[in-house]
Amino acid sequence: MVQGDTDTRVTPTLQPSVYIEQTERVLGERFRLDRVIAASRERVLFLSFDRLLHRRVSLRVNIFSDEQYRTWFLTEAKALAQLDHPAIRHLYDAGMVGDLAYRVGNWVEGEGLDHAVARGPRPIPAVLRFARDLLGALEHAHDRGVIIRRIVPTSVVVGPSSRGVVTDLRFSNHTLEAIPVGISPSGEVFMAPETRNGSAGDPLSDIYTAGAILYYAVTAQAPPLSPRDLTPPTALRPVCPAILDRVILRAMAQEPV
Repeated sequence: MVQGDTDTRVTPTLQPSVYIEQTERVLGERFRLDRVIAASRERVLFLSFDRLLHRRVSLRVNIFSDEQYRTWFLTEAKALAQLDHPAIRHLYDAGMVGDLAYRVGNWVEGEGLDHAVARGPRPIPAVLRFARDLLGALEHAHDRGVIIRRIVPTSVVVGPSSRGVVTDLRFSNHTLEAIPVGISPSGEVFMAPETRNGSAGDPLSDIYTAGAILYYAVTAQAPPLSPRDLTPPTALRPVCPAILDRVILRAMAQEPV
């Protein structure tokens, strides 16, 4: 099984052996690198083994990047460190060694929601369990002043018994000032409209992104960019319970009531 992650669907620009070689050179004394799970132009996620604590971990490394991206990466780590909830990836450690930034977290068995939905819409009971985990994670984050702002199918792990885990806070309200120039999620359909152009958002913004993810899980379709163009889930999937349909539509309404 693979872990869902914001980078997992990005084809590595280099051979996995290059990422492993560069990371082992810096962190190999403590961490055994078992497999490259994800790679993008500046981030790599490994399934790893912590030799000191004798446990399997996720090791994310900021590699081949500049100071801007390293700052963003570590700012996200600080946001993760404020949270301790079973539906949010737990941060064990983070740091810098030379020009390489890294984060260590718990290893979550499962697959990305995008992989799960690629086989078809999620079973309704599975969606309801996933919704409970997701909303619990948001409540926990909001109690600690964290607005996640952006939850996408590749940043959610669906584990055994359809439990969900959020793995990514890179666009949270705590990272806004650290996001590198030129990176804009203005076309991100899973974000609330008011946050796409840089607004910090509020808890209702997170209710929107949760509704968008649930819409995707139920229908196997990404929501439209404008909530005005939203087709009710029951129109796309008649077996969707009316109450779940209402919850999703209310979450994504322009003026939730």
